[in-house]
Formats: sequence, C-alpha cells, structure tokens
Amino acid sequence: AGSLTLLPTTHRNGLGAEIAIVAFDKTNHTIKGITTGVPVVKLNKEEQETFKPRKGKGKIPFAKFESSLIPGDVIAMISDGITDQFDVNNKKRLGSKRTIGMVKRSLGQESFLSQWEAWKGNTEQIDDVSYLSISI
Repeated sequence: AGSLTLLPTTHRNGLGAEIAIVAFDKTNHTIKGITTGVPVVKLNKEEQETFKPRKGKGKIPFAKFESSLIPGDVIAMISDGITDQFDVNNKKRLGSKRTIGMVKRSLGQESFLSQWEAWKGNTEQIDDVSYLSISI
C-alpha cells in the first residue's frame, strides 16, 4: 500500500496537468484510482459509473474512487485534450458528457476514434489526446 500526494501547479486554467491513475486488483476484482480532472468511466451494457472530481474554489480538484469489476466491464481513461477539443464548426467544446456518450457508443460498432475525428473535422487539434479503453 502507498499514498499519492497531489501538488498544485500554476497554469492559466488551474492545474498544469490533469491525470488519472488506476490500479486493478485481480484477486478482489476491483479497481482503485484517483483523478485530477479527466474522467475515468466504468461501463457495461447495463450501467455506467463516472469518476470525476468536483471542482471547488481554492481547492485542488481530485476524486479517489474504488469500484468492483465484473466480466464485460470497460474502463475508459480520457485526456483533457479530447474533452477540450472544439467541434467541426470551432464553436463547442466536446466536454465530458459528449465524450462519455462516445465511449458508450464505442461498445458497439462505431470506434471512439472515428467518432472523435467526426466531431473535430478539420478543426485544429488544440492539445495532445489520449484514450485508453480496457475490457475486463
């Protein structure tokens, strides 16, 4: 067992970096983690859990989480470069809710990448992007 300490950094939008760290416990069939802004989503065909910090004025936003896992669960970790991306008309940010909708649709036939590229179109990519999806 260990601990994780989050240290604030100076950045025009709050934290200098958003990160999620997860650990899988194969013996107890659980996932534990912490996130500083980017959503971590656990879902299957019946239900969804989203782990995302609540932002409070003057506080470092973070959320610790623990959840049980069953076969068929999918864990998705998404960088802020995805949620901050503007649409094909360069007017709307994708945001967490639309991103999670894409994750849900990716359980079927449409890949996450093709959905994100359709959203972005030819709009300039504003940040690095990472998407990790793990099927249990």
